[in-house]
Amino acid sequence: MEKTSTFKLLLFCTYFICYLILPGLGVENLSAAPARPVNGGERCETEVAEADEDILVVKNQRYKLMSSAIYKCRKGKWVFDKTMKRAPVKHIDVRKTSRGCEVHNTKTGQKKIDGVSNFASGFEVPSFLGLFKNEGWSIVTVLSPKADSVKKYMKLNRKIMSGGKFLDNRLDLEEKNIHSGKKSLRLFAVKPSFLMVTSKSLIEKKGLCFGKGDHIWFSGWYYFKKGMPSTIVDIEDRLLISGPGIRLFIRNKKYASMELKFAHKPQFNQKKVEIPRQQWVHIRLHLVLSNHEDGVIEMWQDDKKILSTTGQTLPMNGSVYNALQIGITATSMKTELLVDDVMISDKPLW
Repeated sequence: MEKTSTFKLLLFCTYFICYLILPGLGVENLSAAPARPVNGGERCETEVAEADEDILVVKNQRYKLMSSAIYKCRKGKWVFDKTMKRAPVKHIDVRKTSRGCEVHNTKTGQKKIDGVSNFASGFEVPSFLGLFKNEGWSIVTVLSPKADSVKKYMKLNRKIMSGGKFLDNRLDLEEKNIHSGKKSLRLFAVKPSFLMVTSKSLIEKKGLCFGKGDHIWFSGWYYFKKGMPSTIVDIEDRLLISGPGIRLFIRNKKYASMELKFAHKPQFNQKKVEIPRQQWVHIRLHLVLSNHEDGVIEMWQDDKKILSTTGQTLPMNGSVYNALQIGITATSMKTELLVDDVMISDKPLW
């Protein structure tokens, strides 16, 4: 019996390290984020887990692990533990400091300041691959029926970045339908296959640096040509599995809203102003980052403020948003979208 308990404890610790503490390791979780644990009416103090290794007692305190979040037993209910911190993995830790993002190699002790807190792109380059030069965009992601697994789409992404061809989902420079300048970015995605969760066609900027207490100001122009994507802006902590973060999603295929992609996925909704189609629309965001309920979420659509509320905007204490994804970051249907004049900064843009 003692050996069995020890083995289960080791299983839990392995699960905890791999799914809560370890960063992405290049693997994206394509399933939905976990819901808040439900114990079927049973108090958390006496609940028996489906698998014993996902409940642990430490110093008389019960914890339950679900995907990338951990919950604490408190007064009969499982309560999301917002005090959990990110931890260094592969000897690399990133911390937001007054000087910027400090990248710390915990094995060698080497530290350096890296990351930027402002970025802008009008897609005014001679060729598509020019988007990724001179500290521009970092990578594309095209998840589709012809590249329907992490291994397949990562391989395809590398080919595209080397000048290879797209398959079914694709991104192009557009010269006829623009907001300003001479070019915009066109993104196309087919409907996901039956076994897929979503389809994607997006462009990503890595190496950003936004932490607790920071302001994020975002501005972008969108033209919804065909279909309607589920999400169009993702700001993520890519050092955690599944890249949790805050994102702009289209609720009921009509209303621009916000969601924290983490744990029980709190949403910040509005249902008064619909997203227009077949015309350029200006979307702006202002966020104040916090892993508690005092974060700030504001959104404007064509100069009209459509959302102003408070809530959790950062997954964990110590989280650093280091990546911005733009485009069809998720869709359940055939979708065509154009994007232009994208900006993100820790200083006001208007």
